[in-house]
Amino acid sequence: MTVPAHKVPEAGEIDLDQITAPVLVIHRTQDEIVPYDEGVHLHYMLKNTTLKLLENCGHLPHEEAPEATLEAIWTFLHLNTEEKS
Repeated sequence: MTVPAHKVPEAGEIDLDQITAPVLVIHRTQDEIVPYDEGVHLHYMLKNTTLKLLENCGHLPHEEAPEATLEAIWTFLHLNTEEKS
């Protein structure tokens, strides 16, 4: 069985105005790979986002701050599920 290759779109190919679903942007203040400004920029470029900044956390929040990461995800899911009910 052959699995079709999935093409990951380039940044310029994505029309951010088409994304209407709620989006959680978890960004870290000490990320040395993706600068802080990039997370904030993404938050402002998308229409329906929640931005959660994790202080003193680097590129791997699920490993460096698992409790804070999980809390951000649960809170986001809870708030967005309540809105649908």
